[in-house]
Amino acid sequence: MKMAFLSRLSALPMGALTRMGHRRSRARRISGIRGLCTRVVAAVLIAAPPAALASDDLQPLTGAQKLRDFGSGTRVEIDLRPGVRAHGEHSADGTTHAGGGEYLGGPPLEQVPLEVKIGFSLVNITDVSEKDETIDFKCAIHLSWNDPRLTYDLREVGLEPGDFTPGDYTRAPRRIYQGDFAVKELYEGWRPHIVIPNGVGDRSTTKMTVGVWPDGRVEYGETFYAKVETPMDLRLYPFDRQSLEIFFHPNVYNRSELVLVPDDRLSRTWDQNMGIAEWEREAVLLSERSVEIVHFDDTRYTVSEFVAKIDINRQPLHILISIILPLVVLVCLTWSVFWMDEESISNRINISFIGILSVVAYYFVILDSVPKVAYLTLIDAFMIATFLILAAGVVINIVVDKLNRRGNKLLGDKVDSICRWAFPVSYATVTALLVISFFVFTSGT
Repeated sequence: MKMAFLSRLSALPMGALTRMGHRRSRARRISGIRGLCTRVVAAVLIAAPPAALASDDLQPLTGAQKLRDFGSGTRVEIDLRPGVRAHGEHSADGTTHAGGGEYLGGPPLEQVPLEVKIGFSLVNITDVSEKDETIDFKCAIHLSWNDPRLTYDLREVGLEPGDFTPGDYTRAPRRIYQGDFAVKELYEGWRPHIVIPNGVGDRSTTKMTVGVWPDGRVEYGETFYAKVETPMDLRLYPFDRQSLEIFFHPNVYNRSELVLVPDDRLSRTWDQNMGIAEWEREAVLLSERSVEIVHFDDTRYTVSEFVAKIDINRQPLHILISIILPLVVLVCLTWSVFWMDEESISNRINISFIGILSVVAYYFVILDSVPKVAYLTLIDAFMIATFLILAAGVVINIVVDKLNRRGNKLLGDKVDSICRWAFPVSYATVTALLVISFFVFTSGT
């Protein structure tokens, strides 16, 4: 088919091919001229003097000035002066006209420092990594502040003067912006940007909402997934309890300009939030403090830091059943050498060393799930005690063999008889003392 097309193309006269090329060139030139005209019109609109755009009786704009047209029938037309508020003044035909001249690029100046109430809602904990000392979670933050520049008349949104009482924010406002596009592109006011300094990577935002009440009250809500790095105290592992801290800072503003005020009324919880299987959530504590930020040139400034502390308690049953119980059973089986004949010294030694190698393998499994910390954990002390018990069994086997070779068989049998109950009692006693001492000293620190 391709060859047939080429043959028909070659059969065309040269004049026809030339005309086809000219038409294509002319179409490209027309398209380029249209693009140039569009850019010129936009530049003229942006460069227009403020007086030409500041009329109190604005008419619906036309042409390139209609920046957005939505399927809902509401046309938004925006004052093109940079940094000037585009008031949401609705006309009878459903058109929103640009107007006013208030600058909304920064926080309101009526209150310095501006108090921004903040709440934290933990939705779910998806992962806790002891090795990396990180947690993955889903949460929501809620911010609230007053901005008198955003006040509006109730009649603009179809309400009567008695339909809203200042200070009553139990019902959702009529001016509400939902979704990433609406918040970032349509919302006309200022909002604080909150960063997580101990975060790992960027947080993934799933929902954004801004609501504005007629008296200028603004509330912002954001739901997101995030991973943060937080130190963990693993000295009581696997009976540990962790207090995981998430830090929130206002971007750009120091504490003399903006203060985050924890508000329990903005914080929520969900009964179905049970966390992950190994952990049980106990409490979420919210607080605010001043922290000093130091730059490389030794300049310092203070910011308001909001801290969300999540207290979780490990459920150790899985570790006890899957790791500790098989290990204890293996150690107990190595004590069977105390019931073996004195002639089988090689078999007794082999059984003891097999137990030691098995404990080493179990220890590697445990080390793979905990970080390389500079202190001794409870599980480390337990593994060391297990090593010593198994090593003592090897020593006893050698002593019994020496006694039998010297003809003191009765003493060797007596040593075996004592070890049959001395080893289990010693192992249980040492383990109990380790657990008690770790809990006592850890609670004291």
